[in-house]
Amino acid sequence: MGHRQLHRQASKDKISAALRKIQERRIDSVKSRQLTLQMWSNDIAEAVKEGDHVQDKLDWDSYDNIKSEMISVFLWNKEKERVTTKKLKRAMTKIITKKLRAVEKRKVLEEEKKGKS
Repeated sequence: MGHRQLHRQASKDKISAALRKIQERRIDSVKSRQLTLQMWSNDIAEAVKEGDHVQDKLDWDSYDNIKSEMISVFLWNKEKERVTTKKLKRAMTKIITKKLRAVEKRKVLEEEKKGKS
């Protein structure tokens, strides 16, 4: 019985190794096709970018320019929001402090009135 199990395991190992090789070949094939397609796509993009001798060269970094401008605006808005939040907190602190002082002053005045009476 033990001998049969060894053969079974050996067969499983052979099948597993064969399947791994097939899968590796498939992966290599897909990678090769993707690389070829990418190179082909880059060549076409470069040819279009350069244009014909009659055409002007295209502005391909316009997307990057727009993206960097959007990021700048976003960061500026974030900073503005942060500053506004700080100013709001300072104003709230001042108002609360004034109210507390007024309450304390009222208490002192009330105590003085009670003391005089």
